[in-house]
Amino acid sequence: MDTVFDPTQFGDIPLGSRLVMSGMGRRRADAEGTPTETMTTYYSQRAAAGLIIAESTHPSWEGKNQPGSPHMITDADEQAWKEIVDAVHDNDGTIVLQLMHAGGNAHPSVNGDRTPLAPSDVIPTETIRVGAEMLPHARPQPLTEAGLREVIDDFAQAARRAVAAGFDGVEIHAGNGFLLHQFLSPHTNTRTDKYGGKPESRCRFPVAVIEGVVAAVGAARVGLRISPGASITALHEPDLLTQYGQLLSRPEIRALAYLHTTSTSAPEIIEQMRSLWPGRWIHNKLSPA
Repeated sequence: MDTVFDPTQFGDIPLGSRLVMSGMGRRRADAEGTPTETMTTYYSQRAAAGLIIAESTHPSWEGKNQPGSPHMITDADEQAWKEIVDAVHDNDGTIVLQLMHAGGNAHPSVNGDRTPLAPSDVIPTETIRVGAEMLPHARPQPLTEAGLREVIDDFAQAARRAVAAGFDGVEIHAGNGFLLHQFLSPHTNTRTDKYGGKPESRCRFPVAVIEGVVAAVGAARVGLRISPGASITALHEPDLLTQYGQLLSRPEIRALAYLHTTSTSAPEIIEQMRSLWPGRWIHNKLSPA
């Protein structure tokens, strides 16, 4: 019988055990979002985990929501991440990079005074925590067709850089109320084009991002993070099983290396989703703060 200490494989991603360290924002990057030596020490000390999912990392400045959160945008970012990956591999660890665009939860105070980009101009909550402060939520700008293509390209390029830096794979963050999650919710996605409306249409852009990343690095190196019913903001999802059933039924999704779920408000949905996902699964059960 397999135990949590036995090795396994997620697509092309080897795990020395079934113990997974989920992505946790430490906010230790420098002012430009470039990883630091402190981060190298932090991750190398945790290489004994079967898999490290490195913290949410932004593929563009527009997607930044916290001070000190890292990027994968420039050559300097790639080189700094390479030093971290090399340190983890030197300690026999496996590490993937979580890619996250905050969308409407990005904030001008930390993203170079850029207007947040989102499916629609909906402000989920009046205020949002940025670092140690509660600040007014900035009204986002709806993404245009050109903007959507740019986001897809940003994710794909960040994934290429991650693999070039030596990461064993990447995880696409489509949960916690961030950009791709915002497209899934009719609360934050009020679009009337092909990216809004019915559940299958609200899946269209997240799937397009996943397809772009898969084209860049291969499905066997890509995981997907979702959080049905769980968000850092008041993002409402009235029909979780229908929405996520649409997403997980897509062949592009089923080809991925693994699925990573979190849930706080609707744990029963996770049980119901088990029949929808045939592959490797990480479940991270969160407790409300």
